[in-house]
Amino acid sequence: MQTPYFVVFYHYNEIGHSRFGISVKRKFGKANQRNRVKRYLREYFRLNMNDLPHGYDYFFLPRRKLSVEFEGMHFGEISEKIDGIVKKINESI
Repeated sequence: MQTPYFVVFYHYNEIGHSRFGISVKRKFGKANQRNRVKRYLREYFRLNMNDLPHGYDYFFLPRRKLSVEFEGMHFGEISEKIDGIVKKINESI
């Protein structure tokens, strides 16, 4: 699934619980930006784990457009963007 800000891969697993992965390319920005976006994504997953369908592996790749706008963003704005993706995932599963 693709949005202007993220590419998300999800796949059914047979272990019964969800797993979460993140990969941020060096082109995203400096190390502090890459680490901050990973912290935001982990925190979102921790807070909203029950909203995602169980038994799936999720893999998030932040896109270049997010890196351009990321400097002035806070967790709430990133969370809204991820909420849109989660709604699309829930509809497709």
